[in-house]
Amino acid sequence: FRSANQPTDRRLKRHSQRRRMSACLCLAVTVLAAARKPGGGSSSSVYRPLSISPVRSSQGGRQQVSNSPLAGSNSLLALEAAVGRVRVAGDAALERTRGLPFIYGQLAQSHPLPVAATQAASLRIVGDRISQGIALYRGEIAGIDLQHMLAMGIVAFFASGAGGSMWLNHLERALGETEGPADVLKKCGCDFVFWAPIANCAYLAGVPMLTGADLGMAITNAQEHFLPTMAIELSIFGPYNVLSFSAIPLHLRPITGSLCSLMFTLAIASKC
Repeated sequence: FRSANQPTDRRLKRHSQRRRMSACLCLAVTVLAAARKPGGGSSSSVYRPLSISPVRSSQGGRQQVSNSPLAGSNSLLALEAAVGRVRVAGDAALERTRGLPFIYGQLAQSHPLPVAATQAASLRIVGDRISQGIALYRGEIAGIDLQHMLAMGIVAFFASGAGGSMWLNHLERALGETEGPADVLKKCGCDFVFWAPIANCAYLAGVPMLTGADLGMAITNAQEHFLPTMAIELSIFGPYNVLSFSAIPLHLRPITGSLCSLMFTLAIASKC
């Protein structure tokens, strides 16, 4: 009895497999037909959906013809809705991964001068506030001097921010791209010899004048603290400039330089 029914069981299994394969083919053809949009607006391009041939199957030695399209329209709508949800979720995740660094990079490339000036002023004010907090903790000052913080921000806006950004661009145009250690050392030397004295004198003389000192006192303060400030400049910005001129892109140097200036401010704030 078992041997007589075995061929029938095998035929039923093959028939079930053929039906599943036919259903998958029908779904694939329906999706491809929907993807074939009519081209342009020309009269020669006419949209003709793909025709689905009937599926023939054999059962019990007889052939049966099935014309059912597997509910193609409903399946296509559900598929399009699922793809739309996945696309929206992917776009949202991409925007979250971008965030503030991506926005800053775009602004730094499109508006380099205002971004450099603003970030330099902000970081110098923060650095001066930290320096005053340390001095207040040690008992060296009686309270926080907001006028001094504002003066540091104003000088940083014009000297370190706008001036520093223009200087870096000029240095890059004058000396060209960095191609080796000799170019790095040349740019570091030019920055220390030509730009650093101007920027440091702007702080040593400009901040006292903005906080109430006269011109004579400001010049005396600059002369007194110039050499110690240049020594601090060399110890902090010397290693940084080697890294900056060899590895950091030009449009990112103002922000990295401002972060380095934050540490520099902690050292020179009491001298201004």
